[in-house]
Amino acid sequence: MVAKPKKDSPDDTRPGQENLIPFDKLTQNEQRKIAKKGGKASGEARRKKRNLREKFEIAMSIPLLDGSVVTIDDVDSFANAKNANMTLEDRMIMQITRRAANGDIRAYELIRDQIGQKPADKNDINVNGTLNINPFSDLTTDELREALESIKRNKKID
Repeated sequence: MVAKPKKDSPDDTRPGQENLIPFDKLTQNEQRKIAKKGGKASGEARRKKRNLREKFEIAMSIPLLDGSVVTIDDVDSFANAKNANMTLEDRMIMQITRRAANGDIRAYELIRDQIGQKPADKNDINVNGTLNINPFSDLTTDELREALESIKRNKKID
């Protein structure tokens, strides 16, 4: 079976796209209408996210049982926390901590990241905020010299 070559030219159209008009070819009024619809949809999506976040915050603060609530600050051991009447949030924190203590790496990483001990990414960022990416950082000085000499030979640089 022979694979068909990919069509990368800009005039190639996929099925269903022959009637589409590029945004920059629309009139300003048409562009404005589309942007207005997008703005309304974006606002609705933000409202939904905010409402969901607020509902979760309420649910997380509800105690698991009726009666007086025990906070994490009042618990002196995992054994005592097991039957304590905590909020859902406090119980989840205890469970994640217990899982990390039992060797769950993802639980450990979640805790580490939340308490601000996440290791820096491999990319270095300078004081002025620019990204410092050096593709030659793993090469020795001799390897760098050899690469430069090879480039000079191939390009005949003096």
